Amino acid sequence: MTTGRPTRTLVVSGIHENARRSVVRALREAVPGIPVLRFDPARPLPSGSGRPRIVEVPGGIDPAVAVETITAPAASPHTAVTAVVAAVDGRRCVGDLLSDETARARGLRGEAGDPRTVAEVLLRQIDYADHLALVETGRSGHRDRLCGPLLNHLNPAARILTDPAPADLAPLFSGRFDGVGAASRLTPAFPPVPPHTGEPAVTVVWRRFRPLHPERFYEALDEMTEAGVHSRGRLWLASMPDTMLAWEAVGPSVSFERSGPWLAALPASVRPLAASLRGPSGTFDWHPRTGDRCQHIAFTGLGADSAHLLALLDSCMLTEEEVLAWEKDGPLCDDPFRPLLEGGGDERC
Repeated sequence: MTTGRPTRTLVVSGIHENARRSVVRALREAVPGIPVLRFDPARPLPSGSGRPRIVEVPGGIDPAVAVETITAPAASPHTAVTAVVAAVDGRRCVGDLLSDETARARGLRGEAGDPRTVAEVLLRQIDYADHLALVETGRSGHRDRLCGPLLNHLNPAARILTDPAPADLAPLFSGRFDGVGAASRLTPAFPPVPPHTGEPAVTVVWRRFRPLHPERFYEALDEMTEAGVHSRGRLWLASMPDTMLAWEAVGPSVSFERSGPWLAALPASVRPLAASLRGPSGTFDWHPRTGDRCQHIAFTGLGADSAHLLALLDSCMLTEEEVLAWEKDGPLCDDPFRPLLEGGGDERC
């Protein structure tokens, strides 16, 4: 039987079991007697009773799935998520963010047949959380001490708690988790604005207002993916001038997909509505010549050669002479990306 009061629920996720358990222990010290429930997608959690509780999300299970499940009206009509904490081991953080090992090989529990790497699973947990608990920092080596700055760049919206004590965690039960903001952080086309710091973990943003030559960009993929831990953004290909492509790369793993039309490709009368459907992160500057069409990719990594990276990307754009021919003749037809995108061709070709 449930009460009229929402059950304040704090979600703790993390692939690093020692860090996750450390955070849960500190939370139990902060609120003695608080129940700890282990999330399992195959088993519904009991309905809220009005008392605060902790939901531990083990291994590779997506915390977004856990939050959606426990807050669904049919499952738990009286649940209010106060915070989502991603627990990270400072000794293993950087190595796992650079890892191409599969989550399955690591033994991380997730969906059956999950093809993601350890780095992809960890990044998803970091991006979604509004609090990042960095544990075991006192035993970290030089490279691992870069984990804190790196987390700050990967998710600038999250509050980082370093080796949190019970007193640091107790206020999290009084907060309110912003699910809309968390979901927007998972949208690769609109990466967060990086913090303005002098930290060694840097984010390089490439923003240009000229279309990409699809074949030159395709040939540069391997070198680009070596430039950072995580890159994300939106692309404007000369072969698909009206279609925004969302880009995301985690190490050597690259994904891109159609993200609907550029606003500039739509009639002016419907642009405000289309912009509102993209959510709070879908706001950006309007260029006087190209509108919202642009190249915008944020590369976050450790000590990348930003000058070389930017020069490589610039070389993939159409030259001024190619732009004139492109504007006259229309979209380029030779495009190695087109067969890889679902839905077949678009634009005239």
